[in-house]
Amino acid sequence: MTRPFRFFWWGLGQLYYDLLPLTLKVNLPWLITAVVLLAPLLFVAGYLLTIAQANAMTLTEVLDQIITGRTVPPQLLLGVPILILIVMLIAGPGTAALYHSVYRFMELEPVTLGLFLRGFKKYFVRGWLLGSIDLLILFILLITFMFYWFSGEIFLQVLAVIVLYMLIFWALIQPYLYALMIRLDTGVYHTLRNAAVLVLGNPGMTFGLGVVSLISLLGIGLLSLLALLLGPSVVVLTCHRAVQELLSKYDVPEDLDGGSKP
Repeated sequence: MTRPFRFFWWGLGQLYYDLLPLTLKVNLPWLITAVVLLAPLLFVAGYLLTIAQANAMTLTEVLDQIITGRTVPPQLLLGVPILILIVMLIAGPGTAALYHSVYRFMELEPVTLGLFLRGFKKYFVRGWLLGSIDLLILFILLITFMFYWFSGEIFLQVLAVIVLYMLIFWALIQPYLYALMIRLDTGVYHTLRNAAVLVLGNPGMTFGLGVVSLISLLGIGLLSLLALLLGPSVVVLTCHRAVQELLSKYDVPEDLDGGSKP
C-alpha cells in the first residue's frame, strides 16, 4: 500500500530535475486542453441560477426542489451529456497526450511540444471515447444515486448504497485508465476491463493510489494554479509506475513503442 507514495516521491524527483520541460511542454498544454471541462459545470450552474431568478427563489431552494422532487430537468439530462461529448473532443485526447508524453519521458525520450501533439493526434478517437464514457458513467451514477437516496423508501435507499459503492469503484479505476491505454495500446472496452481487474486484484496498490490522488486534488484546491502547472506530470508518473509494476507482476507485455509514432 505504501508503494504509490514511493512512486509519488520519485515523481517529485523527476519533476525537480526536469522542471521546465515537464511544466511547459507537458503540464501546460494539458491544462489548456482541460480548461474546457469547466463547461458542463458552468452550464449546470447557469441553468440553476436562471431558474432561481425566474421563480424568485434562492439557489438552495432550487436544489432542494430538484432533490426532493427527484426530477432532473430535461435540459440538464440532455445538455450535460451533449456537453461532455463536445468538451471531451479536446480534454480526452489532451489527457491521453499527457500520459503519452510522460510515458515517453520515462523511456528517456526528450520532452517536446511535438511529442504532446503526436500523442493528441494518435489517441484522439480513443482518448475522446474513453473520457466521454468515463464521465457519462459518472453522470448516470450520480443521477441514479440521487433518485434512489431521496426516494424515502428503504428498498430504494438500499439500492442507493449499492450505487454509492459503484461510485467509489469508479473513482478507484481512474488512476489506471489512461496509463493502461497508453502502455498496452488497447481500445476503450479492454482498457476499462483491465482497470477493473487491477482494482479488484490489487486493493493495496489501488487504495494507495486513491490516497495519492485525493492528496493531489486537495493540493490543487489549496495551491490552485501552481499545483495545476506542476502537479499533473507527478500524478501521471505515479500512475505509470504503479501500472508498470502491476503489469510486470502479471507478465503482461507492454506496447514498447508507447505511441511514439504519430
